[in-house]
Amino acid sequence: SIVNVSLSFYPEAVGEITTVFCPGGSLAVNGTVYDEANPAGTEVIPNGSAQGCDSIVNVSLSFYPEAVFELVQTIGPGGSIIVNGTVYDEANPSGTEVLDNAAFNGCDSMVLISLSFEAAALTLAASAVPPTCVGEEDGQVIIESISGGDGNYFIALNGQMPFAAGALPAIIGGLPPGSYRLEVSDGSGLAMVLTATVPEATALFLDLGDDVLVELGSDVPLNANTNINAASILWEPTDFLSCTDCLSPVVEQPTAGIRYRLILTDGNGCTASDEVEIALAKRRDIFIPNTFSPNGDGRNDRLTAFTGADAVLIRSFRIFDRWGGAVFEQSGFPPNDPSKGWDGTHRGEPLNAGVFVCFAEVEFLDGTARLFRGEVLLMR
Repeated sequence: SIVNVSLSFYPEAVGEITTVFCPGGSLAVNGTVYDEANPAGTEVIPNGSAQGCDSIVNVSLSFYPEAVFELVQTIGPGGSIIVNGTVYDEANPSGTEVLDNAAFNGCDSMVLISLSFEAAALTLAASAVPPTCVGEEDGQVIIESISGGDGNYFIALNGQMPFAAGALPAIIGGLPPGSYRLEVSDGSGLAMVLTATVPEATALFLDLGDDVLVELGSDVPLNANTNINAASILWEPTDFLSCTDCLSPVVEQPTAGIRYRLILTDGNGCTASDEVEIALAKRRDIFIPNTFSPNGDGRNDRLTAFTGADAVLIRSFRIFDRWGGAVFEQSGFPPNDPSKGWDGTHRGEPLNAGVFVCFAEVEFLDGTARLFRGEVLLMR
């Protein structure tokens, strides 16, 4: 027998997948994962067609380019920005933020943040210290603190070669009083200039007052008028002074003219001095009454020599009658003491009224002696 066979075939079932994905997207086809590393391929799906035949799927994926935005910005010192809820500042200057569905095609976008900060303006705190003493050149300019800039500081005084600030405070010494141009700069080129003034040292004041003229035998108080907190007190010379380590000694009965010099030294070693001269007025005052009446009434009953404070001793006191005969002699007694004087008698007998001659040899504080002569009328 003859069999006529006539076959027909279904057309090939071929499908195409040509989807565009966002970066990082993927598609699983027939158990195979297609992504940016494996974007295309062919899959045979058994019995996958409508007629139960195998179907062929041609996979060809494409991907949108990655949406990356770089945020590079310089902001002022201490500034900050917020990206996607995150604060970026000097403590957190860079990072990456993913913004969901923010690209024009609906994909995520990535923002790369990189901040830089302007250097803060330089600020400087400085002080000055005067020289220790007037005339010295050991004043100081002290840089207490520097802020701002890049922290790499240099200091120049009056245009001299800059030097690294190093640890603060920085001290520039050996300076006389005056104004100084102080310039501070950093490695970024920032600079600032100010004027520092080293003041004059405190002027020391000492005044012993005017020269003094005093009578022999008098005390002289000295008083130093000064602004010095003295650590050392030196008197030159020290003769007749009641104290040598005080500011207000007493010159006790000087027997000769003398010039004193006071030198004061403070705690810094600064000194001041002044001089004062004590001159003696040698008056040599002596008084012998020219009359006396030894009548026992308690007034002018005895004759003696009266002196000022400059006399210390009556070396001798002698009385003579008008013929030159000695009628009284006393020696070595203090002045101004009537009990040591003449009572108008000679050898225990009262003398008649008359004129007598007296001689008094007086010794003074300075060791000198003078002879005084006088006449006295004895009255009865």
